[in-house]
Amino acid sequence: MLSKSQYEVLVGISAALYLFHLLCFILPVNRHKIFRHGSLLGEEPLEGLNERWKSDFKAKIAQTALNEFAARAVDMAGNHKVKLSKHTTSTLAYCLCLSLLLSSGNVERNPGPKSTSQSGNFKLSTVKGLRICNLNVRSLVNKMDEIRVFCETHLPHVLSLNETWLDSSISDSEIQLPGYSLVRRDKTRRNGGVLIYISSNLNYKVIQEFENDQPDIQCLWMEITPPKSKGFIFCSCYRPPNADNVATYVEGLRNMLTVMADREKEIVITGDLNFDLKQSNKPASTKRFMNMAKEFSLRQIIDNFTRITENSKTLIDLFFTSRPDLYVSGVIPVGFSDHSATYAVRKLHRLKPPPPRIIDTRNFKRFNRDAFIEDLNKVPWSLINSFADVEDAWDSFKHLFCEVADTHAPRIRVRVRGNKVPWLTREVKHLINERDRFHNLALRSNNELHWSSYKRLRNVVTLKLRKEKERYYNELFQETRGDSRGTWKNLKRLLGNGSKSSSATARTANEAKDKCNTFNSFFVSCAEDLRSIHRSTARSFSKWLPQIVRPEKFNLRKITVTEVRKALKDLKPKKATGVDGIPSRLLKDGSDALAYPLSLIFNLTIQQNVIPAEWKKAKVTPLHKSGSKDDPRNYRPISVLPVVSKVLERLIHKQLASFFDDHNLLCKLQSGFRRMHSTETAVTYFADEILLNMDKGLVTGSVFIDLAKAFDTVDHDILLRKLEYYGICEESLLWFKDYFTGRKQFVQIDSHSSEELAITSGVPQGSILGPLLFIVYINDLPRCVKHCSVNMYADDTVLYLAGPTVDNLTFYFNQDLQCLSEWLEDNNLVLNVSKTNFVVLGC
Repeated sequence: MLSKSQYEVLVGISAALYLFHLLCFILPVNRHKIFRHGSLLGEEPLEGLNERWKSDFKAKIAQTALNEFAARAVDMAGNHKVKLSKHTTSTLAYCLCLSLLLSSGNVERNPGPKSTSQSGNFKLSTVKGLRICNLNVRSLVNKMDEIRVFCETHLPHVLSLNETWLDSSISDSEIQLPGYSLVRRDKTRRNGGVLIYISSNLNYKVIQEFENDQPDIQCLWMEITPPKSKGFIFCSCYRPPNADNVATYVEGLRNMLTVMADREKEIVITGDLNFDLKQSNKPASTKRFMNMAKEFSLRQIIDNFTRITENSKTLIDLFFTSRPDLYVSGVIPVGFSDHSATYAVRKLHRLKPPPPRIIDTRNFKRFNRDAFIEDLNKVPWSLINSFADVEDAWDSFKHLFCEVADTHAPRIRVRVRGNKVPWLTREVKHLINERDRFHNLALRSNNELHWSSYKRLRNVVTLKLRKEKERYYNELFQETRGDSRGTWKNLKRLLGNGSKSSSATARTANEAKDKCNTFNSFFVSCAEDLRSIHRSTARSFSKWLPQIVRPEKFNLRKITVTEVRKALKDLKPKKATGVDGIPSRLLKDGSDALAYPLSLIFNLTIQQNVIPAEWKKAKVTPLHKSGSKDDPRNYRPISVLPVVSKVLERLIHKQLASFFDDHNLLCKLQSGFRRMHSTETAVTYFADEILLNMDKGLVTGSVFIDLAKAFDTVDHDILLRKLEYYGICEESLLWFKDYFTGRKQFVQIDSHSSEELAITSGVPQGSILGPLLFIVYINDLPRCVKHCSVNMYADDTVLYLAGPTVDNLTFYFNQDLQCLSEWLEDNNLVLNVSKTNFVVLGC
């Protein structure tokens, strides 16, 4: 333990160190002149200190402390028994406290949250609240990978982007981020544009009333409503630096704010407005803008520079709010833009992150295909032959199969994470980190070497990203060489057309259950509402049926083991799993062992004209298209049926399609869902007709027909009677009748499901037989047309007629459209008037 004298010496040494720090802070002297050979030479620096800082309180304190310490430094070092006086101790203690205060650098009268500039290690995702960010991105398409990394790192709930440089040639799918919806207002590919990404767990409504009134002001207005909280008005705004008339711009923004103020909600405006608020002598334009903001009680809460270059520093990316007390704000330097990202975190304690998406799947980590097949061969599949009822036979198969499947690929629940970018390799991420590190160094030091290193690394990252992306897609196209379908799929992925919009989400279990039921009721009722339009009319659809030579009757024949084995081997292993929980991968891998028991069940369904009830249950996932996420009309239902049921359907489809083709029963003008036909044949035939008419000096009038919910509104009774007319025997008709009867569907959002509802019309969505049965249903449509020619691809139909002038065509088109209306009424289908268009082609 230290003695009292030793303790005092230790205190003196500590005070001396803090005093040295204080001197370095207040006086720009060379520390090597202060200490020399272990002794303190205080004369020279103290004289300079007195001459320069006579009136400075800090200098006086430093001089007093230094004199006290210098007078006793030698004695303290040589004599441990020397005691420090109370005056000396208090002086050193006072000096120590002052040194600590001065070195802290951020002493405030009212300390609390403030605008700060963050380092490269800062993650906004660690700050609780509603996170709002804004960034001038200067070409979004070229920075999508960087924006994706930024969102994964900082998890903003709202991301506003300026200078997106987009136009109509760039689709939403090309710039989609997982977990976000987007709203955009484009300018040109080399100028302006604003875009907002909104987290999927936030409700929002776009305000469009200013688009026509103020077309020159680049901004997006919306109302954002966080969960269990009051909504606020949010505006993403961009003003070009070379904007001509500032007075007109300010007046236009004032008119918008006047309308928004009537809503009596908090207003937030953020964006690159190109008014430098750090400029010492602010121009009249900046003062005019700030005065306008004060009129609406808007306060700007970003204090740091937002655009720093080697030669300039400006604060032009601004964040205005009518409730500044709710926000913590700052800037985040980013290496891929010459602007820093600004952020403001709104106090919102009830805001919870969206629940993780959890799916039921199977674990294939330790799956051994050979061992799986070996165990399947040991199963006594002959037991299925002892069941006379198809439901019992299916239950037995499912029980025996799942025992083996659960052993080799057990069921698990996994959390689905965001889509990974495969070309963002570890090397690329390391280069991005290095670039950002030198960018931060350059911002702090303004050192020419740091700026040079940053620019070099910025170019290296851009080039590396481009090469890695090119390499990734080259490998994809090499893998699908000779496979037109795979090549087209990769092409859509490259162009951004293959990505799907995010599905519906919910925040609580009760909310998810209610949302599932709402979606399911809407999807089922849509078809019922449309069918009710013609339900009261007396239909006589038979008058439109073509005159045919009665062919031989069609009978469903027995399915062989070889056919089942081939159908199983042709399965795609990554197809979605239905309600039975049997994945296509296991069926494909075990095709040799499973062909026999499944053939027994398939033939039993044909013999009894009964299909297992589980095979007729559809699992529906709603996928968002566009617009409000609270409106079910903005969602597309995606149905998934059990894989085993689709194997049976494919085998039945082969028999039925061969019958119609062999007897030439299908209309030659139909190109949809037929062998040796495609969209290409439909378009080529139509284009040739137009060119031929143009050579004759004629114009071609065309009416493009669109049917409302065509597949969902097919009348089962009419379809069965048409099948009978075309030669399907009575026994097989019973199978098709059961195929339509008793169908149900439920909506699933993440791990939550709705109640099951019955489907009373339409061909099954997601089925194999459905498309073929639909073209049989509309096979007689061309017979209702008297003057026009017809070209069809499934339900997409075009009526066209050539003539010298458009006036000559009007009379004939009206007659044919009247006949088409009668045909639709007799077949209980509804015309979608808003999507039916008349086009004149040729000259």
